[in-house]
Amino acid sequence: MNYCFSGLKHRQLSRRVTLIALAVPALLFSGTDLLRAEENSKQPRTYLIGNSLTWDTVPSRLDGDVTWHVGCGKSLQQLHDSPEKPCVKTSVLWPKTLRSEIFNYLCVQPHGSTTLEQDVRVISAWIRLQPECVLVLHQGWATKQARDAEYESTVDDRMHHGPVYFAALSKRLNETFTDLRIVSTDSTEILQFIGKDLQAGDRPVENLNDLYRDDIHMTYGPGRFLMHNMMRRALSQPYSDRGFERVPEAIRTYLLGRISAFHEERDAHPTENISARYGSILDD
Repeated sequence: MNYCFSGLKHRQLSRRVTLIALAVPALLFSGTDLLRAEENSKQPRTYLIGNSLTWDTVPSRLDGDVTWHVGCGKSLQQLHDSPEKPCVKTSVLWPKTLRSEIFNYLCVQPHGSTTLEQDVRVISAWIRLQPECVLVLHQGWATKQARDAEYESTVDDRMHHGPVYFAALSKRLNETFTDLRIVSTDSTEILQFIGKDLQAGDRPVENLNDLYRDDIHMTYGPGRFLMHNMMRRALSQPYSDRGFERVPEAIRTYLLGRISAFHEERDAHPTENISARYGSILDD
């Protein structure tokens, strides 16, 4: 009898020890998950809407919590009206995401032959869903052949890859959303800035068109490295070469140097938004 009773107590004790042993790791794991979730909640949340020129900025390598809706070849109007079937399968469609989640940054990429009124109307609808966001205007860039002409264009009521159009767009948005902070990737302008520097010769990049892999898209190496870091700058993130280690160091150093020089020149005349920067152009 004593032996059986002792054996029963032993089995009960063993069972309790086992349950405790199983519970402790679970509690620790839950605690780790909570810490990780808390840490992730502190990371900036970014949502990008655009086409393949947005994809050329390599959103997956940005810092923080990043989500995107990418429809190849589409304008913002088309993405707004027909969000189904994005070309990038990892896209999270805007109708559900912008209505159910909160983002620190909302990045939009005007494209195509939309009018100023169309872009203002579509972007305004998205801002109303994310009223606390910082709006990032991703300028994209023109084709090799049209790059200079679009940059110099003074047309302000129809989309083109030039500073005048983005100044007009920013000005109109700020008239409606007076407290909205608008920043830009300056992706069109950095190409012109680098192009002028290349005229001096003896640079790691010989020709501006060498950054293109076809008529409009950036190369997977130097071109995307450049645009990825222009996007990082717009999102207040440090420059990074993660994933671009195969790009020759001399080219990486040169491009980052050009980005820094571009912004140093810009910072010498600080402004809060694009419309302030180009107000003199729009007032002419």
